[in-house]
Amino acid sequence: MQTGDYLKAFHLWDALVNGDQTGFPPYFTNITGSSNYFNILRSDSPPEFVYYGQYLELAETRKNIHVGNITYGGGDKVEKMIEDDVMRSMKPLFPTLLANYKVLIYSGQLDVIIGATLSEAFLKSLEWDGRDKYLAAQKQVWKINPKDVEVAGFVREAGPLTQAIVRGAGHLVPYDQPDRGFDLLDRWITGRGY
Repeated sequence: MQTGDYLKAFHLWDALVNGDQTGFPPYFTNITGSSNYFNILRSDSPPEFVYYGQYLELAETRKNIHVGNITYGGGDKVEKMIEDDVMRSMKPLFPTLLANYKVLIYSGQLDVIIGATLSEAFLKSLEWDGRDKYLAAQKQVWKINPKDVEVAGFVREAGPLTQAIVRGAGHLVPYDQPDRGFDLLDRWITGRGY
């Protein structure tokens, strides 16, 4: 990536983790026995993950979303078209985003590919006007209801930036922890606090 060969970097990542483009199992699968890098606790994708594609193929759904006879094909074509962009850093955009918008960065505690520690290290490395405030901010415990025994996650806030770690969730927070995911977004949108 330092040389600017983003396509080569993507193909290396694909061979290590994803395995979509290589035609053989990625390194991650070979060393873990798992094909699911969305949640460290799962060895394979849940069977209900196919429901979405099946739903999109229903005649009534196709009519309602105005797609005609176009077949739903997942994201393989899109992935192929953006291979050269996937590994490009968006870090330079963050100071502008944080100067103009509220930003929520959340991670599932069990996410393999974009783990909470990676997100936190990224946020700590950003140069922006609120950096010192962010670095000084303490993570706070977040519960959906104050009397809950279960902790939903941990939140750190500094100015326009909110960082959250959702307990019990992998990469797909709305699937793994729908109540926690909804509460997180609802609090962030409405400004109710954590």
